[in-house]
Amino acid sequence: MRIWHSSQSKTPVKDCVERCTWCGNSVEWHDTFEGTRVPIIPREFPVRAVPPRYRWHLSNGTAYLGANPRDYGYCRVKHSSVCPAVEHDDLDPAMQPLVRALAIRIQKAIAEGLFVPASIGPRGEAEVQEPDPAIAEERGGTRHVIKYSGFLRICPGPLDELTCVAATAEGRCEALVLDEDEGYWEQIEAPHLPGRAGQMTLLDLRGRAWVWSIDTIDFQHALRWLRQRCHDHGKYGSYPDASPTELVTFDPYRHGDFLISDRPAGYRASPVRGWELSPRRAKRQRCATEDCRNSTVVAVEKGWLCWQCERQAKRRRAVHTKWQAKASAARGSV
Repeated sequence: MRIWHSSQSKTPVKDCVERCTWCGNSVEWHDTFEGTRVPIIPREFPVRAVPPRYRWHLSNGTAYLGANPRDYGYCRVKHSSVCPAVEHDDLDPAMQPLVRALAIRIQKAIAEGLFVPASIGPRGEAEVQEPDPAIAEERGGTRHVIKYSGFLRICPGPLDELTCVAATAEGRCEALVLDEDEGYWEQIEAPHLPGRAGQMTLLDLRGRAWVWSIDTIDFQHALRWLRQRCHDHGKYGSYPDASPTELVTFDPYRHGDFLISDRPAGYRASPVRGWELSPRRAKRQRCATEDCRNSTVVAVEKGWLCWQCERQAKRRRAVHTKWQAKASAARGSV
């Protein structure tokens, strides 16, 4: 069996089903439209019974916000928004019966000895939705932050130790995700919590923090980083994941202590060559295909093709090579 080449999600269905670490209920981990993963309750709910902000749907293995009109009046619900192990401050009254039912299931599992809750509960929905990987606790110490289009993701360790999660014949790929030509270290305003704790964080960091920015690359190349893939497995082939992505959304409450005030040594300090920081001065390069409207502001070589045209050109070259080989074989037989 193999994953179909047009599938947006590269995670086999059998590897999606797990149990919530905090409440023990079954969940399905699905890739989202923005390169993260979310726990979805493994059953459908009538749309009329679920408030709009709780509705999700699955399409081609990927989870999307909102209900899909082609799902015949049914939708999915994200587990973290109704997990009974979390205190939901703004829970909609329509979702309270579901939370109570999940809580009763927890108590029965605990009474029967089928589930042992964690000694320390989650600190919010964010920790249930994107728990820190176990490898982050094993390594400890430094955890670098990646920035793309205003969103922050935190690595399980240093940037130069982030490895690909694609599955190979020998197991998990050991190649690095890092490519210094696709990013640079940038100082941003330190994200912080409100109140005294946030003020202490700002004082320690002097208001600024260093993050690895990949804003200079287009979305298709940024997905390679967000899905934690190396160059060989970040292309359009059908490569399943050997393990879940270890990048999680940065949460000031959980990850504020990992922000750094000094730029790490041994990395590029300035933007990639050819990139102008002011969008008004950046030159937009059109795709070399005549009818294509795609373009980029990143410095590229003459004759550059966008990812769609490059994929089409690659297929044409493969077909041309195939027919050339057949023609050579026919001439040789004559």
